[in-house]
Amino acid sequence: VSQSRYSLGPGKDKLYQYQWFKEQGISALEFTTSKDTATSRVVEGSTVVARTLTNSSEGKGIVIAETPEQVCLAPVYTKYRKKKKEFRVHIFKDKVVHVLEKRRKKGTEHSLVRNTANGYVFCSENVVEPEGIRELALKAREVTDSDFAGVDIGFNEKLNQLFVIEVVS
Repeated sequence: VSQSRYSLGPGKDKLYQYQWFKEQGISALEFTTSKDTATSRVVEGSTVVARTLTNSSEGKGIVIAETPEQVCLAPVYTKYRKKKKEFRVHIFKDKVVHVLEKRRKKGTEHSLVRNTANGYVFCSENVVEPEGIRELALKAREVTDSDFAGVDIGFNEKLNQLFVIEVVS
């Protein structure tokens, strides 16, 4: 594939993405840039994800805070949202080309961070797509100029809610 033909585009950092999703009215993670606000959310009983790196992958730079003492200095914090399932929607230009589900390998423990280091893998067999997932992914994909994008989407089955976690390009 020639780069002159397809755009890899600049990746947008996570803070930019969260701000953009909010401005566009896209269902996504609730965020703040204030350590005090993040600490207050933990005191109120929420789990907070501190992102010490805004341009990273595979969970690098993530600190899970469940107590006020665990809230570290970071450029952005998100409120953890419970989810039964997590998906990666692959998009080329303006078309969804594949929907994968992140699943835990047998014998590994559940983790709030669903990445390969924590025993999660991308699966394409028997994926049941929640209604609206493709449309949400296409809206969220607009945060980047890249022709190629992977949109991570959480699904809270109990509340029947989809939400964007991030867009990777």
